[in-house]
Amino acid sequence: MATGIEASRKAAREYINHIKPHHSPSISSISGLEFPEGIALNDLVPVLDSQDAALDQQTTLENVIILEDFLSNNKLDKHQTTEREAATKLRRSVAEAILPPSSFAEQSPYAIETKAKLTPEVVAKYHVLCYRGVLCLSHLQTLIPLSKDEDLVAIYTCLTAFSNPTDQWTCRKVFEETSRLLERLVPLLKGTELTDLLGQLLRERIKPAFAKSKNPKLTPQGRKAIDPFPSSVATIDDDAESKPWKYRNIHIPTVFRWILGRLEFVEPAFLETHWPLLIPPLLTLIDDSSIQYKAAGCSNLFIFLQSCPSTILERTGLGEIFENALMPCLLSLPTLTDEADSILLLKQAYPTLVRLTCVRFSEDRQRMQKVKALDRIVRYGVLRGYAHAGEHVKIAEVLVEQISELTEALGVDIVKHMKHILTILSAVLANPFGTAYPPLLGASVRSLQKLITTAWPRIGYHRGEILKALTTCWLKTEVEEHDTTELREIRCEIERTIQILTASLGDVTDVVEEYLSLVEGDVRLKTLLQV
Repeated sequence: MATGIEASRKAAREYINHIKPHHSPSISSISGLEFPEGIALNDLVPVLDSQDAALDQQTTLENVIILEDFLSNNKLDKHQTTEREAATKLRRSVAEAILPPSSFAEQSPYAIETKAKLTPEVVAKYHVLCYRGVLCLSHLQTLIPLSKDEDLVAIYTCLTAFSNPTDQWTCRKVFEETSRLLERLVPLLKGTELTDLLGQLLRERIKPAFAKSKNPKLTPQGRKAIDPFPSSVATIDDDAESKPWKYRNIHIPTVFRWILGRLEFVEPAFLETHWPLLIPPLLTLIDDSSIQYKAAGCSNLFIFLQSCPSTILERTGLGEIFENALMPCLLSLPTLTDEADSILLLKQAYPTLVRLTCVRFSEDRQRMQKVKALDRIVRYGVLRGYAHAGEHVKIAEVLVEQISELTEALGVDIVKHMKHILTILSAVLANPFGTAYPPLLGASVRSLQKLITTAWPRIGYHRGEILKALTTCWLKTEVEEHDTTELREIRCEIERTIQILTASLGDVTDVVEEYLSLVEGDVRLKTLLQV
């Protein structure tokens, strides 16, 4: 048997040595892998089920490749006790072996030693390890299904660690294979089994990882802390001991995100029972100094709010705390914040703030509170943000896109901001260099459409400014030397906007005369204004 295993190990080693940077994992068979006749799964346990944390990536990958090949080419007897026990041991061993290592984490500012950078080759080998490891778990599920007596927390922690395709340690194929396996496993949890699993994950994985991240705004029960005296200045701990979820067990925020996504499938009572385990991690991520984790915190809160009743937010007083944590994110702008980081955060913070406001003030009696909260987002977010960083076209695109969403949320109450919003949209559309970045023009036209259809009773007072912006932009795209699909689409959207504007100005008797006067000034506008 040993000779057969060593031959397989040699073949696996040769395969690993040929993995190149940016290699995409595949299910292709590996030549040279062979096993002695009559070998059983139980015979592989002493060789492959190693709990030695010092095993290097090479040996771990060899073990996983050998096991995956054996499972894909052999049938197991699920009724044999030895086979079931072997499957249990190997399943857990694989689940622990493929968890993302701390080498994927960012460098702590208080670390004494400089962390070695991950090379593309190491990352490629790790992706192969994960892919083959998940295949092992999938084969085992087919041959000997996961039983309730096994360590479900370890298995689900492993699988949900790869549930976010944007994580550095997750590649597309690993994400897809993991998603397929989770789709097979989760429906098997009947009755209260899903509730029990989520509770165990929160207690055994999430709580210990965030235990040292204390938030003075919260009580131990996850409610708003009432402190009449100024809080003392807390020391800022940003190391592996105080934040293991950031510098050591980096998969924990992804596991937490998966848990939040399952809350809609459990009883409402689960939320209140586990409230102290859910709220601290949410706020800790949003308050973190890293933009990456701030954005993840905003995204997690957005998911959480889909399952959180407004009554709980009101009773615990956390609506205001969440709002105060999110509002500063709107001013993470260039040049103090890198443009790419700023875009990442803004795209998560704005939708989360709007959803938070709609959940907090969901009843008719709270309408004025809802309007005031949305007004703050417009004034201190979009308008101030554009004033600070409007020259960055990608930032401006994100801010202009939010105008459409906030108009939808505010409804007719958007009229109080119309003057300032139209100034922004007009400046973008009339910019002589606007065609250099068509996505910003497209976002501006769509936001203008939403503004016209929502605040149409007041549009007549601003029609001159709107017509000037639309006609200028349309003529500019008409004469553009390099006509592209994007510019043609923008012209179509402008023509549609003119139609919407005309319909909204139905009671204005001189609108046709105004259009004719514009056509007299430039005959090319006849196609646009259709007069």
